Amino acid sequence: MRFGKNGVTSFTNTEPVIIEFSIEIKPTPKLRINDPNSLRSKNKIPTTRQKLEELVRECIDVKKMSFVDTVLYLGVSSSTIRRICRTLKIGRYSNPWYLGPRLNSSQVPFGWNSVHGFLEKNIEEWGIVEKMFFLRVEGKSLNWIAAEMTRLEIKTKNGGKWYAKTISQILKFNEKFYGKKVRRTHE
Repeated sequence: MRFGKNGVTSFTNTEPVIIEFSIEIKPTPKLRINDPNSLRSKNKIPTTRQKLEELVRECIDVKKMSFVDTVLYLGVSSSTIRRICRTLKIGRYSNPWYLGPRLNSSQVPFGWNSVHGFLEKNIEEWGIVEKMFFLRVEGKSLNWIAAEMTRLEIKTKNGGKWYAKTISQILKFNEKFYGKKVRRTHE
């Protein structure tokens, strides 16, 4: 063994290394929709969507069954159960973070952070977004706001330079959270 550049170790004579682990790995049960114990095989599956929704709600909310257990118990496809859960906002679809704004782009907008694919306000950046709204309503141009952000040495999300188009996109994206369109007012 010898040391190379930057303290990296390189081996001149390679010998096989055997590492033994004593970890028990349990096999996961296969998802069998045609399980003999499912309601479908017992011909007790409801015929109407409303009755199926009631059964799904009972399994997930009352009996506290997992998603997979619900699929196996009812003998219905996982996509059907997922669609019902999403519609009724039960199970993992009842979390408030799921109901928040969703990130539809690879780039996170200024004023926001991405948490599990959903947007959450970034407190530090949100104050700057509110200042942009205030300046725009006050009558300042997009170029003036961009120059002001640069003068105050406020960095963009990527650490770049401020442009009028950047300000325009930030204001346009965040208008829906203010509940009204923000336009420049002329005095």
